[in-house]
Amino acid sequence: MISSRRWPCPVFAAFGETDHIISLDDVRRFRNSLETHGKTYDINVYKDAPHGWLNDTMPGRYRKVQADAGWAAQQRFLLEVFGRGFRRQGGALAIPLRQQRGL
Repeated sequence: MISSRRWPCPVFAAFGETDHIISLDDVRRFRNSLETHGKTYDINVYKDAPHGWLNDTMPGRYRKVQADAGWAAQQRFLLEVFGRGFRRQGGALAIPLRQQRGL
């Protein structure tokens, strides 16, 4: 995994709980790296979502409910970072989000 130490921006991430490529342990390590380096982040894990769950061209993997929630979370993140005078503080964003479930 690439070190987050030098990343100058907040990080948004959306993962599927049942992803066969990116495990929840990988997500935890990613989160821990962000925490270690004092990065601001928003990590979302979506229940029953496999790898590719956001891709609506993959009928066997696409999950509309989770995808809609993921896009909405991404839009909230972008609004918070770019639309409200984001202040760098490290750690999870201080806005009400459904993040880090099961981590």
